[in-house]
Amino acid sequence: MRRLHKGDTIAILNPSFNNGDNVLIEKEKLEKLLEKRGYKTRFYPSFYDKYGYLAGTDEQRSKDINDAFSDERIKAIICMRGGYGASRIVDKIDYDIVRRNPKIFSGYSDITVLINSFYKMSDLISFHGLVGVSLLGNNFTSIDAFFDMLEAPLKDKVLKSPDGQAKCLVGGKVCGKVVGGNLTLLSTLTGTPYQVDLEDKIVLIEDVKESPYRIDRYLSTLRLSGEL
Repeated sequence: MRRLHKGDTIAILNPSFNNGDNVLIEKEKLEKLLEKRGYKTRFYPSFYDKYGYLAGTDEQRSKDINDAFSDERIKAIICMRGGYGASRIVDKIDYDIVRRNPKIFSGYSDITVLINSFYKMSDLISFHGLVGVSLLGNNFTSIDAFFDMLEAPLKDKVLKSPDGQAKCLVGGKVCGKVVGGNLTLLSTLTGTPYQVDLEDKIVLIEDVKESPYRIDRYLSTLRLSGEL
């Protein structure tokens, strides 16, 4: 997988929720932001489509992913938003296409499903990183760190909390592969062919706006399934 270079084309698509009524405003803002950073953009049909709360039918959203990986002009794929819907299309992805055309793929929250299925089915290392709506936010420190991750060499890179608020509960050093993502989705994948292999891995878990008992439930599911 190659790093991003100025002049590259970035695909923007929606595997999950739709963009709502302000889709054209968001498109214009994101297009200008990425153009200012030196990139071209291509917005796929799922960016505009609506099918209930989803960004188009399952067939359209999965087709966009397959098409974006197939297109040699596309050097990176950034999902516009999460929400829900990726688990509906995970079995509709052509993983041979993904394997033959490795490229940067970024997202978080619901996109956890795709990040882990790409790794399991195609051995593709993806980025648990910003989505399009995050790029339209005002946390420029995180945005700069995000593009630095995609553009600069990764060897010996030290990751730090952009806002300085991360707290280490138990210190130490460990070496291993990082897997994981959104806790709700990790639990959802349990018992499916796309279940995440956590054995001998460094497990990254994120979630927001969840009650403690729900977090307890998800972690218990992972433990009882033998994953943790």
